[in-house]
Amino acid sequence: MLQGVYQSAAALNGLQRWNELVAQNIASSSSAGFKGHAVSFEAKPMGALGMKGPTGASVTEGMVQPLIQGRIRFDQGEIRPTSDPLHVAIEGEGFLQLQRPDGSTVFTRDGQLHLTSDMRLVSKEGFAVMGDGGPIQLIPGEGVPLVDATGNLFQGDQPVGAIAVYRFADTAHLTPVRGGFQPHPEGPAPERMIDPLVRQGFLEGSNVSAVHEMVHLMAINHASQLNEKLISTYDQSLERAVQVLGGAS
Repeated sequence: MLQGVYQSAAALNGLQRWNELVAQNIASSSSAGFKGHAVSFEAKPMGALGMKGPTGASVTEGMVQPLIQGRIRFDQGEIRPTSDPLHVAIEGEGFLQLQRPDGSTVFTRDGQLHLTSDMRLVSKEGFAVMGDGGPIQLIPGEGVPLVDATGNLFQGDQPVGAIAVYRFADTAHLTPVRGGFQPHPEGPAPERMIDPLVRQGFLEGSNVSAVHEMVHLMAINHASQLNEKLISTYDQSLERAVQVLGGAS
C-alpha cells in the first residue's frame, strides 16, 4: 500500500515537470526557430520495500518509480515567406553561428537578422552573425545584401562574405541558452557545412503545435487527478487499518 503512495507521488512529480515543459512549448510556439521539448517516461528501480508476509515472515517487494526525461526536438518547423530581405531560413539541417558580447558563441535557427548603424549583421538579440572570417561586416552605403542559396553575401555585384552554417553530428549535446543553443564542451565539435540551403526573405517557425500541446495539457490534468484520487484512497485505507489495528490491541 505504501508502495502505491510512493509511486503515485512520484508520478505527480513527473507530471508536474511535463506540465512545465508543455507550458514552455505553448509560450514559445510562435517564436521563429524555436525547438520544442518532448518527454519520455520510463520505470526506474528504486530498491525494495521490506514488510511482513501473511505468515509473519519478512518479505521484500521491489519498488519502481516512474521517471520523466525531457529532450529537445530538432525537427524543422514550417518555413514561411516574409517581406524582410534580412530574414533568412535554413532548409534542412544546420545552425547560424552567433557571437555574444563576451566572445562566446551560440547556434540558432532563428534567422531574424538586422543591420546595425555601422552595417554589422546581427541577430534579434544583437549578437554578431559569424562568417568564415569572423563577424560579418558589410559595406556602408551599399544597401541590404543579397544572400544566395549557400549563404554567400553580395552588395551589388561585390561579394562581401558568407554566412557560416554549421551542423552537429549529435544535437543531444546542445543546451538552450539566450539567443540559441550551446554545445557541451565534451560533445562533438560543430562542422562547417559546405553547401547549406539558405533562403533569403523566409523564416522558420517553431516546430511546436499549440493545439497538440493543449491536448497534452488535458492528458496531464486527467492523469494528475487520477493519481491524486489514488493517494487519497490509499490514505483512507491506511487510516482505517490504523483504527482497526489500534482497536484490536
